[in-house]
Amino acid sequence: MKRRVLVAISLTLLVSLVGIASCTKGNTTPMPCELTGNERAKVIEIALNTPEVREWLGKESKYKAKLVWVAINYENPEPYEYSWVRVFEYDEIAEAAELISEWTVVYPGVIIRFGEPWQFSVQVTIDLNTGKAVDVDMWPARR
Repeated sequence: MKRRVLVAISLTLLVSLVGIASCTKGNTTPMPCELTGNERAKVIEIALNTPEVREWLGKESKYKAKLVWVAINYENPEPYEYSWVRVFEYDEIAEAAELISEWTVVYPGVIIRFGEPWQFSVQVTIDLNTGKAVDVDMWPARR
């Protein structure tokens, strides 16, 4: 009886650890996971403190920030830093996860829209492991 209980506990622990490992963020296991409240706040804070966003905050006081997932493929980086980028709505985490490969990493990101009506957007892709922006895109492509 003790042995069965020990086996059941061991299997439960193993399944829990596999679940945690599958949600590990970073390049070793780049599986996107639902962000905690603190992680969401940190992603938005990092995005708001990038030079591109700070510049627009100085020009326009009205803005809206939206969390997204950004899949970046690094397979053929020449002549660019990456091959392609695809953006997913925050609730499309499963669709983003399907793209993961040895070449593709899925990061949390923020799209910040300035003005009312909308005049300009900045998309900031964040690596939570380093606490830095890995990519910044702007629309329309003017300053």
